[in-house]
Amino acid sequence: MATFPPLINETAGGKTMLWSIKVTKTKEGYGRIEVERGQEGGKVIHEEKIVTEGKNIGKKNETSPLEQAILEARSTMSKKLSAGYVEAKARGGAGGPSLSAAASVRAEPTASSSESASAKASAMSTAESIAPSRAAAIDTEVPLPMLAERFQDRGSKIKYPAFVQPKFDGTRTVAICGVKGSSPCLFSRTRKAYPHLEHIQEVVRQLPKGLILDGELYTNEYNFQEIVGTVKKKTLTKEDALKHGHIQLHVYDIIIEDIPFEKRWEMLQAIFERFKDKIGTVLQLCKTEVVSNPEEVVEKHDEYVEEGYEGIMIRNAAGLYKVGGRSNDLQKLKTFMDAEYEIVGFYEGDGAEKGCVMWRCKTADGKVFGCRPKGTHEERAELFKHGSEYIGKMLTVKFQELTEDGIPRFPVGIVIRDYE
Repeated sequence: MATFPPLINETAGGKTMLWSIKVTKTKEGYGRIEVERGQEGGKVIHEEKIVTEGKNIGKKNETSPLEQAILEARSTMSKKLSAGYVEAKARGGAGGPSLSAAASVRAEPTASSSESASAKASAMSTAESIAPSRAAAIDTEVPLPMLAERFQDRGSKIKYPAFVQPKFDGTRTVAICGVKGSSPCLFSRTRKAYPHLEHIQEVVRQLPKGLILDGELYTNEYNFQEIVGTVKKKTLTKEDALKHGHIQLHVYDIIIEDIPFEKRWEMLQAIFERFKDKIGTVLQLCKTEVVSNPEEVVEKHDEYVEEGYEGIMIRNAAGLYKVGGRSNDLQKLKTFMDAEYEIVGFYEGDGAEKGCVMWRCKTADGKVFGCRPKGTHEERAELFKHGSEYIGKMLTVKFQELTEDGIPRFPVGIVIRDYE
């Protein structure tokens, strides 16, 4: 069962409206969404919906009927909060008003245009009140972040003006705010907890419970391999600990469905402003700018690359957050290509490369190619000693282009994806 905090709202006419939602499991295993709403002191209206099917069946982000019901309830809760409702406790009273205490009710009015505009103008209020609504769903499962499409393939789906952000060469991170005690609150894009980075986790735990940040562990002082190599370690050397101190969480989005990015960005700015004393420099708000056409996207891309970033991310202003899937509302542009390939073997280099590992990788259609990994002679020699341990793992390969046979041209192994 998933229970959410009751909400309350005062209309322009001075009436107090109450609303609550919860999800239970039926004996058949379906999800039951129950809503109670009404005017304070009036009759309670009960609404019920049974969710009999999940979504994305057979895919990584597949949901059961119960999980789908919880997602729908969270979405409905978010819409109420965006319309001006707040958690009942915020208005006073230990547990908030009880819906069951009422006696006659008219249909619940929708927010007027002036109320809606007022709600949009107060991003901080929405951001703070939205956090508790998500807490019930994050205890058992960390949401998978939204993934980007390639601008070269889907650029026509971008609606201008659009938002752009620099593309970091770091590790994708989902930050669960408000976690109590010493429980981990930083997770990779495949839900693996990062074991250390306590200077970041301490800050994230102090932010509103239920708020979920989408960002990247990054520092311009170290390259990608150095960042990955240190954040995934379970045991730290003194050198690792020093490196950790330089790593920051660069935040570029909030994971919340059914609210457009433009609004999410307003909320994110408000959160950073409200909690700036706690955040300090440990969390960084990602630079976000507006472009008016594809030419400006390319100009900004070149500018970001010159500044040392990997490329550019493009976001539709009205784009929604697609948990666990790729979206046309989030696109990436880089001057080089990269992809993940399975390691199927390894061999020793020759000449100056003697003693160093060379990987054999396989394309999706079974073509095998050789790939030289990045790294020092010592690092690659160590990999060669334990090469068999990496067979079956995925290697991120950077390359110039694909040949007519679909094989990467001038491939370089960047990192083995065993850190997520």
